[in-house]
Amino acid sequence: MCGVMSDESLHQPHDKLVKAGFEDIPSAVAFFEGVFPPAVKRWLDFGDVGLVSGSYISKKLRKRESDLVFRIGRWEADGGKPGEPKEDVFVYVLFEHQSTPERWLALRLLTYIAAFLQKFVEKHPDARALPVVLPVILAQNNRRWALSPRFADLFALADEMAKDVAEFIPAFTFRLIQLAEIPFDKIWGTPLGIMTLRVLKAGSQGKDSLMSDAVWDQSLMVRLPPDALERIFHYIFGVGEIDLESIREKIFEIENEPVRNKAMTIAEQFRMEGRQEGRHEGVLIGQIQLLQRLLGQDVADTKILSMQTLDQLEALRRRLEHGLKR
Repeated sequence: MCGVMSDESLHQPHDKLVKAGFEDIPSAVAFFEGVFPPAVKRWLDFGDVGLVSGSYISKKLRKRESDLVFRIGRWEADGGKPGEPKEDVFVYVLFEHQSTPERWLALRLLTYIAAFLQKFVEKHPDARALPVVLPVILAQNNRRWALSPRFADLFALADEMAKDVAEFIPAFTFRLIQLAEIPFDKIWGTPLGIMTLRVLKAGSQGKDSLMSDAVWDQSLMVRLPPDALERIFHYIFGVGEIDLESIREKIFEIENEPVRNKAMTIAEQFRMEGRQEGRHEGVLIGQIQLLQRLLGQDVADTKILSMQTLDQLEALRRRLEHGLKR
């Protein structure tokens, strides 16, 4: 295997990959072009797009989701032709890395948007109106979610009552983009955007998908900047737990020499990290078994201990050392 990742680091590859891909403004714009309908896009100046700093996700949820906010210039109502820009429009993108749907996702999204608007008011005390925020959720799921994008659907109301109280219920809709619904060859965007979403989709499906031709698409790989290509390979090798022999076979199929060399370099890095981790694991297991003998305990089987993470082995060793000192 290429390596074992801690629970905390398991989220990091998804987060780093998707943010790096979408922080590329041309890739973000190409994605938005396929997300919003013409009636919305006619107001948006995609030649005036920028990132807004800050995250609005609660700390306890940062291991399963991440977010980005984009500022987009807004045109006058002139049929979509360039006119005099007015106030900015914002796009709030929530990246969901969990595989199962969350019933209250729309409620959580509303709190994030409210937090953004509150911060906007604090930063612009002279503002006379709130800016428009277009919410988008990108789900890295492997099965389709039966989830309504309408906030009002969270309320269980009979039709007659729903009509009577509608004016008192917050009403907004978000765009829900589910990777589980989109075939690999239908993912749209720039080469970087397409590769980012293909790899994220494959990552939710397992190592077989990560080794598929849709992911190892040389026609796209050769068009990626070196740093983006490196992130792609780090993600594939880091989350897939793919055996090195399979990786070598795939690398040898790459015809482009710079791409092949980049893949070989990163694969070798993972191989060396795996060897170092294996040595550390062996030392810890030996220390644990010695401490168990000194304490007169039954010595744990090596195979059982090897199933533990390095953090778990470290914790067990510390407990045994503490017991020996008592």
